[in-house]
Amino acid sequence: MSAWRPLLDALRGRLPPDPATGLMRGSLRWLEHTMRERGANPNAVRNVLYRGVGTGGDKRALFELLRELHAEAGLPTPDAPEPLEDRVAHVELLGRSKRLAFRQFMSALKAGRAPRLIVTGRAGVGKTLLIEHLEREIARLRGAPSVTRLLLEGESAPALQAALDRVGGDGGALARLHERLPYAVQAEWQAEAARALRGRVRGVLLIRAGTQGTFAGVPPRLPGGAATSLGVWAHEHLLRGLPDDVAALLALDDAVDLVSPAAEVLPLKPPTAEEARRYLMARLPLAPGEADTLLRAAGRNLDRLALLSSVRGLESGDAQGAARLLRDTHARALIAALAVTLPDGAISVPRWHLEAALGRPIADLPPHARQLLDEVNEAAPRPVSRSLVPTLRAHLKSSELHTTHRRAAAALLAGTPDAARTEAAVLHLAHLNDWDGAVNAMALHSTPEALAARTWSLARRTAQGAAREVLARETVRHHARLGQYDHPDAREALSVLLEHPASAVRAWARVKLAESAVERGAFDAADAQLAALDAEVPPGGQDAWARGARVDAALVRAAVLRWRGDLPGATRAVQEATRVAPAPLDARVLLWRGLIAKDRGDYPAAVADLTAVAERDPLSRGRALYQAGDLRLRFGQPFAALAALREALGMLEAAHAAAEERARVTARLGTALRRVGRLDEAWPRLQDATRLAQDTDPVLMARIESETVPLLLARGQADEALLSATRALARLADAPFRPDEAAYRARRTRYRMALAYLTRAMNVPYLNPFPGALSDHPDLQAARALLDAHLALPWGDADRDRTLRLDALLSRALAEPDAARAASFVDAAMDLADQPYAEAQARAAMADVRWRAGDAAGTLALVNRAHALARRVTAGLVGEQATPDPGLTANLLTLEARALMRDGDDPKHTVAWLHETLSGDALAPFRAGVWREVGVALEAYGAAGWAAARATFPHLPDVPRLPDALRFAAGMGTARAEQQPVR
Repeated sequence: MSAWRPLLDALRGRLPPDPATGLMRGSLRWLEHTMRERGANPNAVRNVLYRGVGTGGDKRALFELLRELHAEAGLPTPDAPEPLEDRVAHVELLGRSKRLAFRQFMSALKAGRAPRLIVTGRAGVGKTLLIEHLEREIARLRGAPSVTRLLLEGESAPALQAALDRVGGDGGALARLHERLPYAVQAEWQAEAARALRGRVRGVLLIRAGTQGTFAGVPPRLPGGAATSLGVWAHEHLLRGLPDDVAALLALDDAVDLVSPAAEVLPLKPPTAEEARRYLMARLPLAPGEADTLLRAAGRNLDRLALLSSVRGLESGDAQGAARLLRDTHARALIAALAVTLPDGAISVPRWHLEAALGRPIADLPPHARQLLDEVNEAAPRPVSRSLVPTLRAHLKSSELHTTHRRAAAALLAGTPDAARTEAAVLHLAHLNDWDGAVNAMALHSTPEALAARTWSLARRTAQGAAREVLARETVRHHARLGQYDHPDAREALSVLLEHPASAVRAWARVKLAESAVERGAFDAADAQLAALDAEVPPGGQDAWARGARVDAALVRAAVLRWRGDLPGATRAVQEATRVAPAPLDARVLLWRGLIAKDRGDYPAAVADLTAVAERDPLSRGRALYQAGDLRLRFGQPFAALAALREALGMLEAAHAAAEERARVTARLGTALRRVGRLDEAWPRLQDATRLAQDTDPVLMARIESETVPLLLARGQADEALLSATRALARLADAPFRPDEAAYRARRTRYRMALAYLTRAMNVPYLNPFPGALSDHPDLQAARALLDAHLALPWGDADRDRTLRLDALLSRALAEPDAARAASFVDAAMDLADQPYAEAQARAAMADVRWRAGDAAGTLALVNRAHALARRVTAGLVGEQATPDPGLTANLLTLEARALMRDGDDPKHTVAWLHETLSGDALAPFRAGVWREVGVALEAYGAAGWAAARATFPHLPDVPRLPDALRFAAGMGTARAEQQPVR
């Protein structure tokens, strides 16, 4: 018999039933239920009790539960049937206050709550150790939440940026932060960075905040600009206002300066001498006398106990202890490697990086040297104490640090280094002032300009000659690509180039000034910058600076002409850039050439150029994929568009693109999801886009609010859609710049406002199949008035203008109850259809008009042609991407089914055929609408319509309306489908 059985047998008949579950407390089923509630494995109960088989974690959880039941039954506390490795043994050794904090936090998490806790205590009390053990324990939970850990101490911008990177937050505010800004602006950038983290963090946030520190050299500031401590800053900007479903622990030195703490404050006490002794004995193989010696030197400082096993008094400034450690060649090499690889503010270093600096695997270190590392996270070891490297760095010779930097750079560049290793190697070379080597290494990286920008603070003081010019150019490029023309480093690097004696270098810098003018919509200023270019750069100049200046100038001209609506001129400018640029073409040239081709409506050329942008440049590749995704939406390839837009967003996030840019892509991704019927996935994307665009360009905010309108209509929220359109128009009316773009967005938003009135009049969601009007309604009259005014405006030749006009004509046909008049609008749309998908849309619209006019044969002919066009659109694609537009398909199937029945087809056959045709996953979001419209048509057959439906669905629900019965019987059990009204 298993040694566990007596623990269960002793409880039989001693405990009452559990009122919450009705199960007998201590029964097998109750034990399984309670194990599940506590996040343990319920299936382990019988294996452990009857066979003694189970994991250590399962056995510990079950024994803890049985021990509680024994106490409840008044029985003696049992001994464990076997030795149980306690995975929180180190927490047990930390002292009572930390155990309380640990258990309080973990218990709340396991119960499904999002706890908030502030712990305080002097340096060395064990706050960081508590956070480490919480992080490790959370990772072991079933369905473990994500954990974001943030250490704010000293220069804290790198730590905050790293946390933003982990959660996909926007670090643009941190990049703009510098000491010369007004205090209020410094405070606002800091607050924006905190908002970016709060808005993206999920799961658990663990923060350790010191007292003194800065962000990019700027003191922490409260709203208004008052300086404060890191702890108060973290409390006010991060803990307060955190989403309700995010758990958080904030560890501070003290809470004296907190006003109205946002969570319970739990003081932590240093361990007693006995607790510290037990902790040390558990961590290290020491004799009792040795442990007492180390404890006396450590003063019960938990951060120093492990360190003192190798460093005997180092933490207390014992020079002899430091000397003894540094006399050991293995320990000294490790300290030197840590000194050159551990960035300021960081607490750990990637294993591959530390081993490159060491020149050997960490596993090859002797045990005494390895004691200096905490390898709880094997991939990112850390010194056992944060003070270890700062304390010993001063004892190292500059020559050995130089040698370690050189060793690390050589090891990292050996073979074919990846981006992370190349970046690390460049930083080592920068510390060596080997700028020629750094520039050569940057050429191996996918984004050399980003690396140059990171090293500019060093390069501006020490780099000379050609290397200095290259680094200045790449720094300017980096900030220009992100739209950060006003960044102090960008301005300084640009000044270096504008003062250069070579005219070609000055000309290149002047083009960047023109780019910045285009970015803020000052096109005349851009023209003025470009006007003097030819004098400085003769057309025949072939050096890299001259050629680069002419290429970039041509692209700036293309941008200006594009914004002014001069597509022929923009085309000529981008052709000039193509002619001058060296082969293979730069990603920016391909991107702009594809963009202009897209605007012209030259879709094959646009797709060819946009898809040719190399993955080596994530930012340009992300931008190209965004444009390609948008183009595929227009082509009627929504699944291919969805894939391109997802990849674009991922690349832009990885490249730290500006929040505005990511907002545009996120919004378009939401639109693609709406087009394939995934409304519940689309809505969070539009909300994300709105958050990213907050407090930015009003035209962008209006664009996103406008793009939300069709999604709200698809969700059946017409009033909310009207309100969103109204807000967008108000923003556009006050837009301070880019008047042409604002005018286009206003025109598009008024069109969407017309859609809102059309949708409200039809009383069905704006999701295919969306039928045309059969009778008039006041909201239809409002929609027609808006659309007629819209169509009466002068229109440009750009592709987006033609597309918007075509959409407006098709919507005008839907809003027109007079079938003959509706046909005239579809005819006008047909004249604008310049690609198969647009023609398929127009033919589907004409089929709807023919059906409304009673022409079944004409409807079927148009439907068949539209089906063929829709299939042609996705020919050559594979997998899910080869699926024709499901919304258009649903519309065509609805028209076909109704026309077949009107043409004399047996309704039984039609319903059976339609049921089989709708079985694909892609059509699932649209089935409700199809059965709604076909059900309405079947109702005209009376009892025969019900009989036709029952032939395919024998168990029709007992409801009065046939459309409802069909939707429910066909599996339309989603809340969204059930809420679809029936006309």
